[in-house]
Amino acid sequence: MLDHLGEDAASKSLTSAFESALADGIATPDLKGSATTAEFASEVLSRLK
Repeated sequence: MLDHLGEDAASKSLTSAFESALADGIATPDLKGSATTAEFASEVLSRLK
């Protein structure tokens, strides 16, 4: 969606943040993890800073 809006840098930052969280084993149950959606979102946000 961010790409579609022309926000390429923001898109890359967000993608990197959630891929990093997933690589560290932080995932929601639908991705075989145990984090809640709020926990995952919080982790992604912390990686954006």
